[in-house]
Amino acid sequence: TRACWGRAVPTVAKCKPEPRRGGYGHVSPRFHRTETPYARIRWGHLTMSPQDGNPDYALAKFWVYVTRAKYYIVGRSVDKRRYRLVKVDRIFTGDEVAINEDVVEYTKRDVDNLLVRVHEGNRNVGGIIATHKCYGIVGFLKLELDILLILITQRRRVGTVCGHDVFEVQSTMSLQIHNIGERPRESISNDGRYRKLLLSMDLSRGFFFSLTYSLMHSLQSNLQSTTPQDPFSSRFVWNSYTSQTIQHHGCSRRWLIPLIHGHFEQCTFSLFGDVFRIVLIGRRSRLFAGTRYLKRGISDGGYVANDVETEQLLEIEQNDGLNVTSIVQMRGSIPLFWSQDTSFSNPKPDIIVQLYDPTYEATIRHFQDLLARYGAPIVILNLIKSVERRPREMILRRELEAAVKYIKEVALEGAASKEDAIVYVHWDFAKHARAKGPAVNVLAGLEEEVLHSLERTGIFHAHLSDRGTGFQGSACRIHAIQNGVLRTNCIDCLDRTNVAQYALGLCALRLQVRQVRARMCNHVGQSVIMS
Repeated sequence: TRACWGRAVPTVAKCKPEPRRGGYGHVSPRFHRTETPYARIRWGHLTMSPQDGNPDYALAKFWVYVTRAKYYIVGRSVDKRRYRLVKVDRIFTGDEVAINEDVVEYTKRDVDNLLVRVHEGNRNVGGIIATHKCYGIVGFLKLELDILLILITQRRRVGTVCGHDVFEVQSTMSLQIHNIGERPRESISNDGRYRKLLLSMDLSRGFFFSLTYSLMHSLQSNLQSTTPQDPFSSRFVWNSYTSQTIQHHGCSRRWLIPLIHGHFEQCTFSLFGDVFRIVLIGRRSRLFAGTRYLKRGISDGGYVANDVETEQLLEIEQNDGLNVTSIVQMRGSIPLFWSQDTSFSNPKPDIIVQLYDPTYEATIRHFQDLLARYGAPIVILNLIKSVERRPREMILRRELEAAVKYIKEVALEGAASKEDAIVYVHWDFAKHARAKGPAVNVLAGLEEEVLHSLERTGIFHAHLSDRGTGFQGSACRIHAIQNGVLRTNCIDCLDRTNVAQYALGLCALRLQVRQVRARMCNHVGQSVIMS
């Protein structure tokens, strides 16, 4: 039995091909190997490798079939050999919808036979119809009455990280699951309003995912971690909430794709005959997120507004594997309780500092979290003004200095290196920008500060060997690690912070190239001596 779209014939053989909009001219080609040495990676409790027989594997493509009562979602693994099935009721009563994952692993022929049987059993009510092909399940979103199942219908490959493909979401759609219980008129109106708000969100810009790489974690974290982690607990996974429904019903996380929000860029350059690949990943935190002026400072839990982690990777492919380095930096709002007037009449609204946290409990939680995530030292680069005729930014400068001093004396009491755990650097960006001379002096001054930060934290450097199949063990040799992070802030964490982070990225790139080339020269020298 053959199938085509829109007809009640149950097979996946005639689905439309994946759209290729935008072209891939700017994307570096995939690695062409008979065996991918970097395919086994850590993703939560999963150790996924499409080439082996591990039952925990990622699902790369999905087909949605509809009967009168259920959605049948068929998922296919990355290696295109294994299929799984989950059934979702189209109607429900109460607060929960029935979601059942079939524990059986199918082949393509098994799936076709199963769908034929389902079609025959539902022939009197219209049979089964193939409706959609998608590339990921974002999750379930509960409205006041109904539930929406959000699917990724189009994607675009934007690059690779250590040989793993990275995709950007191009378009999404939602399937509605109806609540047939009591439906008050007010709740129906609210559902329509919530649905419009969801549709107004542009999920086709800035959302990225990978089927075989933990994009929400840095490369150093991926290579060093030995304990399983839930990817949906990460602050950088934006569909964490929508993933709860399917996990609550005992379904495997293989059905869900963790989405990060931010930026991904990749390019290649040549240096003395060596071809390097540079990757830039920006990860926005979903915790205490919000728009400018409406989200400022810190929350009670220690989460700051405009929290973005930026990772810069440099890769070079060699005969014996992949040589890779990375540097991580972050930005975030000043970790104090403060706000600004949100009216549009004042271009420079006053800064209001709330003084109801005299012991800086939230600020302490913030820096403890940074120390747990990145290690010591945490280098704070504060770019706000130090002197003003009308005090605005200088108020925050004084409060932040007082908070850091208090934390060092009280919160870090007993620590062996409490003076080095948090390093505070104030650099008045506006003062240096107004100084006489070309604008490049600003970068020159920042370069001195960020070089001191790089000396304190270092950069991560590892070599992934072809001899193994994983990131751990003999397949990965770590030459250097990054301890600590540079935390940059101004008022908005925008223009001035952008320049400072650009300065760090530029200085770090020189160190990354230097380390990679030194490793290559040592390897060549050893080979010559051995020969």
